[in-house]
Amino acid sequence: MKYCPVCQQQYADDTLNFCLEDGSNLLTDEFISNSPTLAFNSSLPELLSRRSFHNYPSIAILPFLNVSSDTDNEFFCDGLTEELINSLMKLEKLRVAARTSTFSFKGSELDVRRIGQALEVQNVLEGSVRKSGDRLRISVQLISVADGYQVWSERYDLQLEDIFEIQEEIALAIVEALKVKLLSNEKAFLRKRYTDNVEAYELYLKGRLWNRRTADGFKTAIGYFKQAIEVDAEYAVAYSGIADHYTLLSFYEALPPAMAAEQAKTFAKKGIDLDNTLAETHASYGVTLGGFDWNWAEARKEYKRSIEINPNYLAAHGYYALNLAVQGRIEDALHMSKRCVEIDSLLPIANANLAYFYYLAREYDKAEEQARLTIQIEPNHFSAHWVLGATLGAAGRFAESFAALENAITVSAKRPFVVAELGRILGLAKKKREAKGILKKLKDASKEHYISPLNYAKIHLGLGEIDSVFEWLEKGLEERSTRMPFLLVDPQFDGIRTDKRFVKLTKKMGMETAAKK
Repeated sequence: MKYCPVCQQQYADDTLNFCLEDGSNLLTDEFISNSPTLAFNSSLPELLSRRSFHNYPSIAILPFLNVSSDTDNEFFCDGLTEELINSLMKLEKLRVAARTSTFSFKGSELDVRRIGQALEVQNVLEGSVRKSGDRLRISVQLISVADGYQVWSERYDLQLEDIFEIQEEIALAIVEALKVKLLSNEKAFLRKRYTDNVEAYELYLKGRLWNRRTADGFKTAIGYFKQAIEVDAEYAVAYSGIADHYTLLSFYEALPPAMAAEQAKTFAKKGIDLDNTLAETHASYGVTLGGFDWNWAEARKEYKRSIEINPNYLAAHGYYALNLAVQGRIEDALHMSKRCVEIDSLLPIANANLAYFYYLAREYDKAEEQARLTIQIEPNHFSAHWVLGATLGAAGRFAESFAALENAITVSAKRPFVVAELGRILGLAKKKREAKGILKKLKDASKEHYISPLNYAKIHLGLGEIDSVFEWLEKGLEERSTRMPFLLVDPQFDGIRTDKRFVKLTKKMGMETAAKK
């Protein structure tokens, strides 16, 4: 059974992917209905309507169709689409549907008017790309959602090396067709080129589109970005891409902090040194200052500068929210996180992060609701299941928490910090034998790969073994574990927050000073 998240129409035909009424991407309730923990009767219209609406022209850029015989050109078409979206999203007086929303209609045969209505935009751009060797034919047409008539169309026959010029021409043609009034610096944004090297550009697109949010996926993306800078050593955003993915490898505990920090900081600094006019380079540099150096004030400056350059750069808002949270500014973090969902209302990680910040705010009802909404968007998003499990555990609903965390472990390929969360909740539920079993498994696993000391601390916390908690927290501090700063605000540590050892620990981390700024 599938259903539409907008109109709630249900479909028994599992081969359908799009609603026949409004064109929305259909969701399946199979995963949810198989688990009593995930059974939740809710809808997504609220989620879809969180975007800001202004009296500005609006557009959705649908994924360009690959009409080449080579299916490997699919990434090129997706990359071209994403480049146009990112370029136009920088304009203050044009509302652009986010990538996740538009790509949910990839492969749809629905009329563009229905798609435009579902995305709540006035105009839809669709196009196709035929690539043969170094020759390209790009066809585009801009359609009015109100009447279905063509506003503008063009066909470009070009050499691959001219792709950057055509991207600029298409963006400017859209602006002219929609009569968007550009601010003084916005034409320069549209003409901004990150590289003039087509080979480097294609490698960068592969890296950026290879975002699987797994350790192997991160490493594959890094490989493409490194190939890109071998071709063009001054490709600033490729350096930022490398830095971001090393940071993610550390945050996901796939690399020891010191190893990840060295690489992330080196590449982030190189990126911003090459070009400090980009939102990407400031955000990447800022996350290394905060995530590895715990220099919250300087990191905050970089995030602010990134957002000034591109108010719709979602990554900067997400990093900024984390920065605010670890300083105890949870309400401000929630505001920033809501802005992320406003920018891209169907992006799973943005929605899961919002659930996490509700959890940090001890607003467990809202955290649960938001986590379940995220699961409806993406049933296999591990972070949503993890936050749901932690939230239910904090509310003392242990059986439901176990089920949610088991789901999180399954879809996360047994990430250690998710496994440790289950161990902690088992301890809280007085299931000491099971909790200690998980503790042993993690220690055994540490002989083969990195396990953060924080994971052991969490399980000992659930078991009530407070001396052991602080023993492992000190080790986490010593290695500057990436997740350490969140101890300041995580509800699981509320019971020991007044302990002198905890106060001493936060002082060593510089968290008290950061929290007052």
